[in-house]
Amino acid sequence: RNLDDDVKTRLSVRAAGNGRSMEQEARLLLGDAVGAEADMRDLASIIRSYFGPTNGVDPELPPRDCFLLNFLAEREGFEPSMGF
Repeated sequence: RNLDDDVKTRLSVRAAGNGRSMEQEARLLLGDAVGAEADMRDLASIIRSYFGPTNGVDPELPPRDCFLLNFLAEREGFEPSMGF
């Protein structure tokens, strides 16, 4: 209901291609879109899940010294007391 004609046409074609009614196809599409729980992991965890040691990628990371602070200190006008 209340769908643009173009959306109805594309849904109908998709449903026919999958051997389903438009209503079944719409239910499946909506279920896929909202049914899965959002991935609440942080970005680093997600990246590690694809590229971590269990997937053959285990890079040596540089120490987390104050790279950003050192970089900023080389620029004019930077003062360590600026909240970094």
